[in-house]
Amino acid sequence: MIAGAIGEDPHWIDGAFDQPMAVLRANYYPQRPGWAGEQDFGIAAHTDHG
Repeated sequence: MIAGAIGEDPHWIDGAFDQPMAVLRANYYPQRPGWAGEQDFGIAAHTDHG
Protein backbone atom coordinates (compact mmCIF):
# COMPACT_ATOMS: atom_id res chain seq x y z
CA MET A 1 0.00 0.00 0.00
CA ILE A 2 2.81 2.39 0.79
CA ALA A 3 4.55 1.76 -2.52
CA GLY A 4 1.29 2.36 -4.38
CA ALA A 5 0.63 5.52 -2.38
CA ILE A 6 3.93 7.03 -3.55
CA GLY A 7 3.29 6.10 -7.18
CA GLU A 8 5.44 2.97 -7.34
CA ASP A 9 4.46 -0.53 -8.42
CA PRO A 10 2.79 -2.28 -5.45
CA HIS A 11 5.55 -4.93 -5.43
CA TRP A 12 8.42 -2.42 -5.75
CA ILE A 13 9.43 -2.76 -2.08
CA ASP A 14 9.05 -6.56 -1.78
CA GLY A 15 12.81 -7.20 -2.16
CA ALA A 16 13.52 -5.12 0.94
CA PHE A 17 11.97 -7.84 3.08
CA ASP A 18 13.88 -10.87 1.79
CA GLN A 19 16.31 -10.72 4.72
CA PRO A 20 15.04 -10.39 8.30
CA MET A 21 15.34 -6.89 9.76
CA ALA A 22 15.78 -8.00 13.37
CA VAL A 23 16.98 -10.90 15.46
CA LEU A 24 14.61 -12.40 18.00
CA ARG A 25 16.37 -13.06 21.28
CA ALA A 26 14.96 -14.79 24.29
CA ASN A 27 15.48 -12.90 27.53
CA TYR A 28 15.44 -14.39 30.98
CA TYR A 29 14.20 -12.19 33.78
CA PRO A 30 14.71 -13.96 37.12
CA GLN A 31 12.28 -13.33 39.95
CA ARG A 32 13.10 -10.47 42.27
CA PRO A 33 14.87 -11.64 45.42
CA GLY A 34 12.94 -11.46 48.68
CA TRP A 35 15.24 -8.74 50.04
CA ALA A 36 14.59 -6.34 47.14
CA GLY A 37 12.89 -3.12 48.14
CA GLU A 38 10.42 -1.06 46.10
CA GLN A 39 13.22 0.86 44.39
CA ASP A 40 15.54 -2.11 43.82
CA PHE A 41 15.27 -3.62 40.38
CA GLY A 42 17.55 -5.02 37.71
CA ILE A 43 15.39 -4.67 34.64
CA ALA A 44 12.23 -2.72 35.35
CA ALA A 45 9.02 -3.35 33.46
CA HIS A 46 9.49 -2.12 29.88
CA THR A 47 8.61 -2.64 26.26
CA ASP A 48 11.01 -2.38 23.38
CA HIS A 49 11.83 -3.98 20.09
CA GLY A 50 15.50 -4.63 20.44
